[in-house]
Amino acid sequence: MRVTGTGFLNVSGVMFGDRNGTDVAVESPTTLTVKVPAGPVSIVPVVVTTSGGSNIVTDDSQFTWDANVVTVVTFDRTLLTGGSAVNGTVVMKYAAPEGGLRVPLAWRSIPAGSTSVVVPSTAFVPAGSIEGRFQVATLFVSSRETVEISTSRWGEHASAAFVLAP
Repeated sequence: MRVTGTGFLNVSGVMFGDRNGTDVAVESPTTLTVKVPAGPVSIVPVVVTTSGGSNIVTDDSQFTWDANVVTVVTFDRTLLTGGSAVNGTVVMKYAAPEGGLRVPLAWRSIPAGSTSVVVPSTAFVPAGSIEGRFQVATLFVSSRETVEISTSRWGEHASAAFVLAP
């Protein structure tokens, strides 16, 4: 994250609420970059500490941790024959953090009660990426079915569907 202000000489730290920023790099007396620590969805003050003390926090120096929600679920095909597989993708609002991110998946079929799909419980989004991929295996069916895959994170929902044909 880029922080602008004044007096960024001999910077000893940057705080986001009660959490320390890392990898602080002073670019000039008015600009620095810092890696923002992980935090809960909230708004917190940003405080830059230098050899001359800490800055005075104003409304302009607030940082918002925003929820990293799934924005869309997609499939590479929306009509397929039973016995084949379909590739799915979840797209996040922001890149996944260090260590990656597991996004829970749920499914339902129309008509209800189908046992014709094998859906993974999660999609994995690698660190630094906004996309995670998963694959759904299908079994042969005797009648047409619609399968919906959905996810929910931080109160936001996303879903997509495909049609499974005999």
